Amino acid sequence: IETTYTVRLHFAELEDGIGRGERVFDVLIDGREVLEGYDIAGEAGGSLRGVVAEFRVEVSGNTMKVELRRSDGSRLDPVISGIELVLTGEVR
Repeated sequence: IETTYTVRLHFAELEDGIGRGERVFDVLIDGREVLEGYDIAGEAGGSLRGVVAEFRVEVSGNTMKVELRRSDGSRLDPVISGIELVLTGEVR
């Protein structure tokens, strides 16, 4: 099975007082890096705010793997608040 999805990754820095550069990580979808050095507080403009990153992903098979990897020098583990998948292509 091959198809295309719109993948929306929902992030929020829920620890009050976490600033830019404290939680930095990479995001991979099916082994392909889609975000490098992602910083939720930096992207959202501070803590206690949400942000969404959107990608178009072609998928073969019945599974999709989303992986979060802590960047070197980051003091906090990666976090994700939600994953939204929207079928946008034909199933082949």
